[in-house]
Amino acid sequence: MRVRTYRDTVIACCFAYVIQAMVINYVPLLFVRFQSEYQIDLLALTGLVTINFLVQLLADALSIPIIRLLGYRWTALLAHFLAVLGFLAMAYLPQTMAQPYIALLFATVLYSAGGGLIEVVTNPIVEAIPNDNSERMMSILHSFYSWGFVGVTILAALYFYVIGIAHWRWLTLLWCLLPLYNLIQFIFVPLPTVIEEVEEPLHFYQLLTKRTFWIYALMMFSAGASEMALSQWLSLFMEETVGFSKAVGDLAGPLSFAVMMGLARTYFGFGSHRLSIRSFIKICLGALTLSIILMSWSPTPWLSLLASGLYGGAVGILWPGTYALATQGMSHNGPMMFGLLALIGDLGCTMGPYLIGRVASHFAGNFRMGILTSLLFPLIFALMLVATKTTNERSESMKHEGA
Repeated sequence: MRVRTYRDTVIACCFAYVIQAMVINYVPLLFVRFQSEYQIDLLALTGLVTINFLVQLLADALSIPIIRLLGYRWTALLAHFLAVLGFLAMAYLPQTMAQPYIALLFATVLYSAGGGLIEVVTNPIVEAIPNDNSERMMSILHSFYSWGFVGVTILAALYFYVIGIAHWRWLTLLWCLLPLYNLIQFIFVPLPTVIEEVEEPLHFYQLLTKRTFWIYALMMFSAGASEMALSQWLSLFMEETVGFSKAVGDLAGPLSFAVMMGLARTYFGFGSHRLSIRSFIKICLGALTLSIILMSWSPTPWLSLLASGLYGGAVGILWPGTYALATQGMSHNGPMMFGLLALIGDLGCTMGPYLIGRVASHFAGNFRMGILTSLLFPLIFALMLVATKTTNERSESMKHEGA
């Protein structure tokens, strides 16, 4: 048996992000099917999305004591095991229970808990592994979420086209193999000694009293809300509002979104450019605002499709970019900070889709009105980005005065 290295560890962490993409983005492809098969209305579908991210939120909140109790390896194994159980439950329980929606909620709770723990475990592991550029490494790690999104969307769409969406349960069972495979990988890969870096409880409260932390927290909230606000509803938006067929709606909308997100993250990670993370984010915020306006007011389906791709490329850097900026700007930047930022980011992931779903429901299912309200999130992010620069300049000034 060959000796495993940190390269294998990074690969396992990247593959974990593929699994998180599956956890977040597979079930929304089934929303139209759930509406017809189980007579689930739009508000109930909003509930599935909300529960998904609320459970991830709870997993983030409990991650530090869980990691203290189990260690990083066992927490990673638990995360993947919960993902396996969740997809098994999704495939089996709805047709065996009198209330299929309750079964869907139960399955969502299981795989969402796994997805929440995956992020909290993988980010500090990769951050603790020696590398030349942590900003780029973080962007590469998060790009695998995007490519996982692409893979899940393409494979699901091909399956539905060839075999039929009526047989979605068999595909759901097949997805169980991915977290099962990566669970086995995490048994053997070497881990850096990150568990010793988990801060004592006193540092938790010190972190919460820092103004800088709350600036990054608001950025993370806005990043999560922006990213998930559209991605969770994109398939439904492309089919019912824009007017594409199921096959085109699944492939054209979510796929263009995911591909552009992956390209943006991969380009920042591997590309030969001299842009700082801050400059890259500024460009992306402008493009994000433009894409929201286009999708909200576009008179033609293909312009809406192009705008969804632009949205994906623009929003892709916000989440890993916030991690990178926070790592630079915070002295307490260990697992505690990653856990809290993930917690607040997942709160944004919950509120973004919820806001769009509620507004669309209020306007008789008009998703264009829902998408328009998501302009709020890049605005908050931009204001906080300015605040980080002001805070950093003030800190530098105080250092010079002290010298």
